[in-house]
Amino acid sequence: MNREILVMHPLGHHHVDMMPEPTPIAVHDMTIVDRVSLNDARFVRDSLRSGILALLNSSGSPLLASNASNIEHQDCSVASPPIKRHSLNEELCCKSDSESLSDGLTSTKSHSEKWHQRYQDLVQFRSKHGHCLVPLDWPENPALAHWIKHQRGQHKTKQSGKHSTLTNSREQALDKLGFVWDSHRATWEERFHELVEFQSNHGHSNLPSRYDANPRLSTWVKCQRRQFKLFQQGKKSHMTTERIAKLSSIGFVWYPRQTTKVSVGLLPL
Repeated sequence: MNREILVMHPLGHHHVDMMPEPTPIAVHDMTIVDRVSLNDARFVRDSLRSGILALLNSSGSPLLASNASNIEHQDCSVASPPIKRHSLNEELCCKSDSESLSDGLTSTKSHSEKWHQRYQDLVQFRSKHGHCLVPLDWPENPALAHWIKHQRGQHKTKQSGKHSTLTNSREQALDKLGFVWDSHRATWEERFHELVEFQSNHGHSNLPSRYDANPRLSTWVKCQRRQFKLFQQGKKSHMTTERIAKLSSIGFVWYPRQTTKVSVGLLPL
């Protein structure tokens, strides 16, 4: 006749290797969670010897490990010491915190790698073009242009005393390349270099009023003439003596109808 013993196990299964280290047994804290046939109770003997499970006789008193060999001939129950029941939730929380930390480190590393990759792209651009003024719509590397715009934004944030991803070392690295932080100045310099390229290709800097190859440049040239006129009249203007000198150095035509060039020495002080 098959007899049964009671298995008292907090986790509700017989995987002994998942149990914690043995603790002192308090019988009143035990909870019966399963019943097994004595014919299947070999794992009980092994667990008893390891100190993980305890045998209880019919009166509820613990049996000694030395009696484990007679388990089949006794009317007994099997119990496990109580364990702290934080396993699942705390395990998940710890795992979540650990994964979050790991993700954070990976994200930081990834951000740093992307920054240095874009920086190297800028180094190559400067080596090829002689400046760091990447057009916002540059088709060869749109990501680089947007990255540059982001660096200027972070620089402005840093100057206002707020948290910025632009570290001192990054700022210094960009300064060494001649990076232009002011977006308005950067736009002016960008158009100027486009005009220099036009002058190099055509032998002059007198763009037609409608230049389909670069409408933006022709509009900018008209703007420079307007600002120069305001400057001469003593009115508020974005034109400066420095800009006038740079434009005049490449033969800029200030009065296209008269086709005369303005010398810096003839400018009003």
